Amino acid sequence: MTSITKELAPTLVSINATHAEDPFSGKWLVYLQPEETRTSDVNGHLSGATLRVYCWIILRPNPQAHRPTRGCYFDASYSARDNLAAVVDSVLFLDPDELRGLGLGSLMMNQIIEWVRQWPDARVKEIDIGINREVARRRERFYAKFGLVFAKDSSLEHSPRMLPVLVKELDTASIPDSLVLHNIPGILLRLANQARDTQRTLATRESALEEAIKFRKQFFSRPLCMGLKYFFQINLPWLSILTVIGALGIFYWLSSSG
Repeated sequence: MTSITKELAPTLVSINATHAEDPFSGKWLVYLQPEETRTSDVNGHLSGATLRVYCWIILRPNPQAHRPTRGCYFDASYSARDNLAAVVDSVLFLDPDELRGLGLGSLMMNQIIEWVRQWPDARVKEIDIGINREVARRRERFYAKFGLVFAKDSSLEHSPRMLPVLVKELDTASIPDSLVLHNIPGILLRLANQARDTQRTLATRESALEEAIKFRKQFFSRPLCMGLKYFFQINLPWLSILTVIGALGIFYWLSSSG
């Protein structure tokens, strides 16, 4: 058997951004990186695949809070032998807790649903949502957005059973407007342009500063000459006008005297 792991297209998500085109204007800035592993048998046929959607926080409201590690992820898998797709391979949770309820979990789950759609006729592996009534209801509401339905069971000893469903019957959830997905190449290009403009501005200011330092040194070495030179440079337009007026006055006086 051979396994190949590769990173899929990443997603940059800003939450509650004040400017849609500026990812850093949000209260949260999250980087999602899906990572896929495909396993083939000795004949080169696909035997299974796994997907992990990793979550890294770049910007948060409270920078002092605990930072999530690489363990913050949603995962899924597919078994070709059983024609079975697991949209949840482990318990789904977001770290820190403040990220929950903002729609980020739905976005990550959507990426998993889109991935397993490669095998539309596969059965979806049953999900255990626990026996705690409050937790189970919350998880039922979350999974219902994706077409996963659980049988009503009044028993307190068993987890509600998920009804059979095929991958092609799954849905993707709507994402709240507070989540903005950004085009990473476009952001990098804009940042590069901003950096280039900043470098040009800095170069211009450095040049002006060098000229000012040079003038200061020349002025203190020859204050009278530099003072007169600076005076004539600044007042050259007015001096030119006065010179023309004076020349015209002299010409008129000479003409009148003649």
